[in-house]
Parts: sequence; structure tokens; C-alpha cells
Amino acid sequence: MIGQETVWTKQLKDYEQFIANAKKTVKERTANGVFARHSESFSDLEAWFSDRPLTPATLIQQESEFKESRRTEIAQLQREIEPVKTRVTTSMLKFLRECAEERADLEPQVAYLDSFLELRARIEREDLPRHEQRFKERLNEKVTHEIGLLNIALRTERDEIESKIKSLNESLQQLEYRPDTFMQLEPKPVRDPEVADFQKALGECLAETFEGTLEADEARYLRIEKLIVRLREEPRWQERVTDVRRWFDFVARELDRNTGVECAYYEDSSGQSGGAKAKLAFTILVAAIAYQYDIPLNRSTSNRFHFVVIDEMFAKVGDQYAEYALKLFQKFGLQLLIVAPLDAKACVTQPFVGSYLHVVKDVKKNQSQVFSMTAREFEEVVVESVPDHRGNGSPVRAARPR
Repeated sequence: MIGQETVWTKQLKDYEQFIANAKKTVKERTANGVFARHSESFSDLEAWFSDRPLTPATLIQQESEFKESRRTEIAQLQREIEPVKTRVTTSMLKFLRECAEERADLEPQVAYLDSFLELRARIEREDLPRHEQRFKERLNEKVTHEIGLLNIALRTERDEIESKIKSLNESLQQLEYRPDTFMQLEPKPVRDPEVADFQKALGECLAETFEGTLEADEARYLRIEKLIVRLREEPRWQERVTDVRRWFDFVARELDRNTGVECAYYEDSSGQSGGAKAKLAFTILVAAIAYQYDIPLNRSTSNRFHFVVIDEMFAKVGDQYAEYALKLFQKFGLQLLIVAPLDAKACVTQPFVGSYLHVVKDVKKNQSQVFSMTAREFEEVVVESVPDHRGNGSPVRAARPR
């Protein structure tokens, strides 16, 4: 009994000292404010120790277990909060990029969260909904309307080109390309990534116009802003993608006049001879001019003036294809002025020419002179005297239907 009393007496003194130290610590932490700062957690502590009462014998062990439990919980919370922290700081950074005037007072860090929240509250107090409504009205009534007008204008130009091709095909159908065949042009969407990207971006700017949500309006605004900035800052790109003529590639189909069956398909001029290329080009050229002058084959045009000037018409074309081209011009009653050197190729024009104008330079006076001659004079005097295609002077041959 005496031994136990001695042990208990020692434990009692230890516990009394332990309690005295604890009171001293509480007093110090009350004085420096630490106790008050943690007072909100006391109810949680009482709940945590409610089924494990504190005793002087177990206090140190329970304190150690409690701290270890809290460290584990803190680590888990940190793992869970890290993605949220990343999203928050990313949003902060995006806001500061768009609102550069706020960078002086804010940084994209969690430590500035309260400041960001205060700024948000201030914006809301300053009647943000009213500004949102004004933004929505301007977007829908002004910006979107203007983008819509641009889209309509471009599509109208596209429709006009397609309509012109249709009219041009009517002229081409009247021309015999080869015996019992005629040519038709077909517009196809161009395989140009820049044009395709522009058309896609323009369509996206007009998408979801009637959805009505602020998120949809803001997303559409950003798309419109991106497109406008590029159109303004990249003039080469702007000129390329807004020139509707560049929206098309064209192919030519040669069709049988009796059956309408396709005889040949020309997507480009590769693989064709120079003469074949020229024949196709002349056919389309004459049909296009006939369309511009509104000249159908079934109506007389003798009392109308349809003047066409062509330079170096026969430079790389054989007589067969040159004669084909001249017959086409004659068929539509076109008054033709051909500018070309005086060489043997001039002979091909004789059945179609009314007169020749021969331009000669006077070496002494350093001036040019023009001599006029009829087709008969050209045949009788000039043709026999032309040694080769390097004859002196450059003639201007005026050809008109005879």
C-alpha cells in the first residue's frame, strides 16, 4: 500500500504540473490572440473527443493521434482542392488578359481570391444585368445584322456568277465545238482551305442567333470578333476570301448535241496540245463576249456595234484553230481588231478582213506612221513580199465580217 501511495502521489504531482503548464499555455495564447482565432473550432474538438474523454494519462497520446488524423485529412483535402485551384487561377488569368486595367491590383493567385470576389460584387452592384442586356441588343441588332448583310452580299454575288454561267452556257450551246458537239461550263466549289475556312467561320458567326442565352451570345461575339480582326489585319487574306470569283473552280464538258451524252471532260488544260487549249479558250471567250453584249444567234445584230480588240491572237495558234476562232467572232457579228506582227500568219485573216492598218516607224523622224490598205491590196502587194515572220514594222489588222 505504501508503494502504491508513493506512485499515485508522484502521478498526482505530475498531473498537477501538467495542468499548470496547460493553464499557462492557455493564458499565453489568450493574451496573444491565438486562443480567440481558434475558438470557432472548439465545438468540433469537443465532438471529436466526446466518446474518448481526455485524461492526464492519455492526453499526450490522444493529442498525437488527433494531429496525425488532421494531417491525413488536410492532405486529402489538398488533393481534392488542387484541380479547383487550377481552374480558379486559370479563370483569373483569362480575366486579367481581357481586362488589362485590373492587373495593377490583382494577380492570378488564390491569395487574391477575396479581391476578385470583391471586384465581382462591385460589378454586380453597378448594374451588370443592364450592361448585359445592352450588349445582347447590340450584338443581335447591330453586329450580327452587319455580318448577316455581308453574308447575303457574298451569296448574292455567288448566285449572280452561277446565273451568268447559266446564261453563258446558253451561248455555248449555240456554238459547234466539234461536229455535233457543244461545250458547257460547270462551276464547282473551290478546293481552297482558306476560302473554306472563311465560309465556315462566317457560318459560325450566324449560328445560334436565336438561342437567346448570354453564353451563346458571348460565344458568338467572340467568333465575330476573331473574324473581324483577321479581316482587318490580314488584307491579303481578306482580298482572297471575299472575292467570290475565287469560290469557284470551273470544268468544261463536251456534250453530244443529239443525245446530251458527255463526250469529254476538261478539268484543266493539262494533257492537251497548244491548239486544243486555244480552241477551248476561244470558244469560252467568244461565248462570254456574246453574253456580255447580249448577242443571241437567232437575232439580227447588223445594226449594232460590238467592238473587240485582241493582241497577238495567232502567236501560238495554228491556222486551223485561228480560222475556227475567226468564224466564231464572225458568227456573232463582232467587229474585231487584231493587233499582230506582219507575217505569214496574216494570210489566215484574208477571208474575214475588211482592211489592214500597217504601222511603220520613221527612223529619221522617230515617229510612227499608219498606212491603210484593203484586203485586196494586202493580198496583191504585201503577202508576196513578206519573207518571214520578222518583217519590218508591226501591222494592225482590222477585221470585220464581210
